[in-house]
Amino acid sequence: MRAAPAVLGDMPITIDALGTVTPLATVTVKTQISGKLMQVGFTEGQLVKEGDFLVQIDARPFEATLRQVILETELLRIRLSSARVGPWQIIVASAEWSLPFFDVSGEADPTAAALLWMSADVQRPTDLLRGPLFAFALFKAGLTLSQVYYNRPGV
Repeated sequence: MRAAPAVLGDMPITIDALGTVTPLATVTVKTQISGKLMQVGFTEGQLVKEGDFLVQIDARPFEATLRQVILETELLRIRLSSARVGPWQIIVASAEWSLPFFDVSGEADPTAAALLWMSADVQRPTDLLRGPLFAFALFKAGLTLSQVYYNRPGV
């Protein structure tokens, strides 16, 4: 055994070995809906926090599916007619309608803004002869995209 005087300095430690580096914490991000990504708001490996914009998903497949449902559901294509004696119902081949999209995420209260629009739309009279007798709207209220359905009464 030998003795040596103590000195102040760095003591390099080197380990040559095979292994796996494991992070202390991992996270898996999953969507509540699926679809084509239109825009990505982060780069791989970037630190993100709650409230950060991550992705924008294409709403067109949703609209196409909704249009198919309307084509397959006769009740959604009913119109009233007064051509005969008294009113009667007809089923049109296809319903003409649009899917309005509203971005209320910048409002102080996005939910209240969406509800205000829906309340005003319900108050508009429905043309029972021309239709449609339903209404759909898609609202962006923050980081989520919400689909809202309601049936406008013909009053």
